[in-house]
Amino acid sequence: MQRALNTYSLRNEWDKIAKKSLQHVADLCGDLAISRLEFFEAHFTPEKLQEDVAFFADHGIHVFSLAPHTHLLAQEKEIPQMIEDGKYWLNMAAECGAEKIRVQVGDGPFTRIMMPMADFDEEEWQEYNEQIEGAVEFTGRILDPLLETAEQTGTIIGIETHHSYSSNYVYQERLSQRYQSPKLGWIFDIGNYENEDMRWKAVDVIKNRTTYWHAKSYAFDENGFETTLNYPKAGEIYKDAGFDGELSIEFEGKFNGILGAFRTNELLKYIQAMADGTEYPMDTSLPSEKELMQRYSR
Repeated sequence: MQRALNTYSLRNEWDKIAKKSLQHVADLCGDLAISRLEFFEAHFTPEKLQEDVAFFADHGIHVFSLAPHTHLLAQEKEIPQMIEDGKYWLNMAAECGAEKIRVQVGDGPFTRIMMPMADFDEEEWQEYNEQIEGAVEFTGRILDPLLETAEQTGTIIGIETHHSYSSNYVYQERLSQRYQSPKLGWIFDIGNYENEDMRWKAVDVIKNRTTYWHAKSYAFDENGFETTLNYPKAGEIYKDAGFDGELSIEFEGKFNGILGAFRTNELLKYIQAMADGTEYPMDTSLPSEKELMQRYSR
């Protein structure tokens, strides 16, 4: 497992630090001891991407994934544009040396899928499965041509679990069965599930085809653990599955994103140590938000 930083974590601070100089982002990665970066679409321009990637490379930081907003389920009239966008980003990633791109699913022309109920009768399961099958079939309208491009470029398409179909274990299983390509995987966002039951059922389906994590975090307790998400359980499952991808920090809490990245980073060090069979005492005495903003915006 390798720790990484999703620049989305810094969305509220980006203009104050990165627009002054990407050196501030490089310094932050250095202080976090992180050498892999997930580049959120809003934080670069296509024209300057190669230059930015080269800058980070010069500082020992590899941009491993680009995160655009291509959707695999789209309205009929949007399908050609999604195919064009997806191919564009796959080629862009290959050109700049990023191995992966993040895509989302959405709902397209379908009703948002609800989680299956334990008391579904046979007829209800039939209706539910028909909705899932319809969504999987429709997904292929966009995914089929994108996978052709992915095979040509050698780039991996990572589907982010982002609620609705993408976080639904039935949809995940059917889509995974249909597409066996090594150029298609899942991005496990630990936070994007309707409840614990859906989260762990989904993990059981995607754990062996997870390309990387979105290490989502919102708030932390006095010991450094995320208050709403069971990171130790997820870490144990993925350790047993032999997962060796990136743990990409995606802080979405209500306080400063730099501090959120530091706190999530400590939690991920704990998860890495656990996977290695060692212990790591999380550092909870971190600098203040003010100190961090001064350090990375001077």
